[in-house]
Amino acid sequence: MTVDRVWLVGEGVLKAFWLDVLGRRGIAVEDGTAAVDGRPARSRPRRGVALRSPGAGEARLLSAPAFIIDVENVDLRAKRRRLRRLGARLHPHGLLLTSAHAVSATEAAAWFGRPDAVVGYGAFPAYGTAPAVDLAAPLGADPSGIARAEAWLASIGVRTFRVGDEVGLAFPRVLAMIINEAAFALMEGVATAEDIDRAMRLGTNYPEGPLAWADRIGLDEVQAVLRGLYRAFGEDRYRPAPIFRQLIAAGRLGRKAGHGFYAHTDEAKER
Repeated sequence: MTVDRVWLVGEGVLKAFWLDVLGRRGIAVEDGTAAVDGRPARSRPRRGVALRSPGAGEARLLSAPAFIIDVENVDLRAKRRRLRRLGARLHPHGLLLTSAHAVSATEAAAWFGRPDAVVGYGAFPAYGTAPAVDLAAPLGADPSGIARAEAWLASIGVRTFRVGDEVGLAFPRVLAMIINEAAFALMEGVATAEDIDRAMRLGTNYPEGPLAWADRIGLDEVQAVLRGLYRAFGEDRYRPAPIFRQLIAAGRLGRKAGHGFYAHTDEAKER
């Protein structure tokens, strides 16, 4: 499956992830958010190859993106609105990769209106030697969709793992739960943030403590996974620690805001 351009739709930590992955492969990345929201694009395609000029007979089909990657997790109303509009924009043989951190692939596919063209994925900033994502097919979808996604992602150096279609999939769900338990421990005065992270690094050989990892991901992104799990299952174990609400309300979203569980400066020590 050859893809020379991708629409990237939404905002959040996964946007930077995909810009890096696609840019390394010379794939043109276009501002799908601007296109679907009906506003001028804020930037030109980044780090990509030039798109060839289509012939007259190709112009209509090439104006429809063959590959869309949705990265939105935090603003679910915007995600739903955009997916509903995108269903009519995708190339007839195209594919949508949609983040399944806060909603299942099945729910996202219902918004999109073309379940056979949808594959859910999950990814967080990690420490592996190669980028990796979880993949899940919506309920009742043709398995060829996920097979196409796997083949394309393999071609651009991304490892994939098939998982069941539940909110948060595998890696984002488990990591968010670990972070949430660490946040509760901090709130309950079990230990300081530094000591919690140090204990987890030394005791489990984690590359980074869970609270520092949360700052790197973004507290709003972590909370989005937890809220999605809580909404889907209604179990108290998925309830986000109240400290997330407090820090987010104060604008302390993590590294991207300069402050989260930790204050971040250019000279910040590695934790």
